[in-house]
Amino acid sequence: MSVPSYEHKTDWLQESYQSMLSEIADLKRVLQSLCQSGSAPAGYENIRYLSVLKDTAADSVLLNRICELFALSAFERRLILMCLATELDPEIARLYQQLNGKPLPNMDVALRLGDGHCGVLAPQAPLRLFQLLNIENDTPVLLQRSLVLNEWLLFYLTGTPIIDSSVSAVLERIDTERSSLSDGTTQQVESLSRILTSGRVQQTALQLQAGSFAETVECVAGLARIERCEVFRFSLFHLPATTQEQEHMLQLIERELIARQALCLLDCQRLFEQQTHASERHVLSRWLVRLIQDLPGACILCGTEKIQLTGVTVYYHTVELPDRERQRQLWHGHLYERLNLKTHANINDPVDDAIQSISTQYRFSAEQVEMIARRVAMEVHTEAETYSPVSLPQKLWSHSREQAQQHLHGLAQIITPRPLDWNDLILPEREKQNLQAIVAQAQQRHKVYQQWQFAGPGAYGLGICALFCGSSGTGKTMAARVLASVLNVDLYHIDLSVVIDKYIGETEKKLDAIFRAAENSGAVLLFDEADALFGKRSQVQEAKDRYANMGVSFLLQRMEAYAGISILTTNLRSAMDTAFTRRLRFIIPFPFPTAVERKQLWQSMLPAAAPKQDIDYDKLARLSLAGGSIRNITLHAAFVAANEEQAISMQHLLTAARQEYLKTEKALDESLVQDW
Repeated sequence: MSVPSYEHKTDWLQESYQSMLSEIADLKRVLQSLCQSGSAPAGYENIRYLSVLKDTAADSVLLNRICELFALSAFERRLILMCLATELDPEIARLYQQLNGKPLPNMDVALRLGDGHCGVLAPQAPLRLFQLLNIENDTPVLLQRSLVLNEWLLFYLTGTPIIDSSVSAVLERIDTERSSLSDGTTQQVESLSRILTSGRVQQTALQLQAGSFAETVECVAGLARIERCEVFRFSLFHLPATTQEQEHMLQLIERELIARQALCLLDCQRLFEQQTHASERHVLSRWLVRLIQDLPGACILCGTEKIQLTGVTVYYHTVELPDRERQRQLWHGHLYERLNLKTHANINDPVDDAIQSISTQYRFSAEQVEMIARRVAMEVHTEAETYSPVSLPQKLWSHSREQAQQHLHGLAQIITPRPLDWNDLILPEREKQNLQAIVAQAQQRHKVYQQWQFAGPGAYGLGICALFCGSSGTGKTMAARVLASVLNVDLYHIDLSVVIDKYIGETEKKLDAIFRAAENSGAVLLFDEADALFGKRSQVQEAKDRYANMGVSFLLQRMEAYAGISILTTNLRSAMDTAFTRRLRFIIPFPFPTAVERKQLWQSMLPAAAPKQDIDYDKLARLSLAGGSIRNITLHAAFVAANEEQAISMQHLLTAARQEYLKTEKALDESLVQDW
């Protein structure tokens, strides 16, 4: 039965209310006759409120709807009407007083009006189970106990539905009007709607897997608009501790969702929290299954991992984010409107250029775009007269990067890029060109993959995977920082020796968490110490060898699927198995610097602002050192000179050099430094 929304109290609601009043008037006449003669009038069984429920606009639509949704019998309907009458007509309370000595109806009076049975008041019957009626404990005799209409049902029948106060704090109504869906997301939502329509049977659930809860809500809101229904969110974090309280909450949530024919979005993240014990997970899963099985429609689940429940069919669906063009439209809609900017065709617009680059680099939901635009606009308005339009693109980048960052629980170090360019890299020209090719592929991937359709059906390995190989200090990490700076994204520095876990499957979980955190940020991923995971494969002699190779395969698969740049570093190229290296798009060697390159490194690492005295860069270049060691020496010498309140001299550098050689357990050739 289709009933208009409560939100617009049009003629149908007035007609429904008048119809109930008419039925109550009929009931009053019957009760008056019963008071006078002691029996119901002849032909009473034919009056309307005992007749078969009618599906007409002029009938008691809301009362009939409750009876239909909760599968109530004609006798149960009569009990509800008798209790409702007490609330709407004071005269009826006086009639009940004459009949049973109390101003409320009871089962004895109801049975005197026509056929029925007291089984409708059993604890598992709908009237009691869903707390539609309350039974007063005013007498030990069940048939004589007073019946009271539950406050929730009273407001529902009078056209002003409320959420029961027992669950109003934990059952959150989601605003379905605010979401903004792209064409691609709209197609997803329509597909989900077909799943729900075909699955409108019990024991069905749909799990949406998205990058954030906001993205899930956005998709569910669009789904609710298609289904023309409300959505309520409940989190398992709000589930009470005791079984009795859980049962009570379950009944009230079911009542709310059934009465409103609403979608239920269940936040199941509590299942996957480390502090949730196995026994607690069992209780939570059992409660979930109960709710899903009892509801007439499908439930929507969300959580960071796949949810598997016994006795329930769960469909899995990954929520795709708005594509680049849709993101650009969202940026224009939110930002240009807030700042009153104008779009000029065929005119260079630095703000639009920044938006296009950000839309290529990051994958934001519509809600995230709106949030960033609001923050940028607020910052601009706060600066007032000091604000310069030239700074707007940088503000967009800064807030976008901040929005994309996620806490990685110690699995990676997030390095926000400082201004670096190709001149900061001291490398042979060929290696620089290869690095620039990586940046070009990252910047042009939308054109090549989407516009030129290289990412068509069957395409694989679209991620930009690179191997940087060379001895320590030759510039591998510096090169990754330059890449991140040129692309204006964060660098996630991951030490694989820390990520690798001796327990089977734990390495994959940690790697998965890293990629999920980076997926929407476009960050450059730098996996350091790849030798710890990517050594030459030996014969599989133990189970741990087989699982180690599985960890390697998992990492390569995620790198190939990652939309940004992922880099492995190794000190020894020969230690890498060719079966792994052939899956990498770039392999860039970082050779030990020549004397000319070492001179450039010394010059670049002694800043112009630092006071210097008689520095001979040609003599410094004699030392066979990589950039990392040169950096350590210049820094050590600077602190010594500062402590002595002197300019940095060759003697300071020599002292620091001796310390570096000692630290690396190498012998310093004294002939190279005798004239320092």
